[in-house]
Amino acid sequence: MPVVILAGGRATRLRPLTDEIPKALV
Repeated sequence: MPVVILAGGRATRLRPLTDEIPKALV
């Protein structure tokens, strides 16, 4: 169960990262 929670947390964190990375590159 904890592993699933961590995986879900990472998935939700990856989405904002993908939006912040292009902004940082620009």
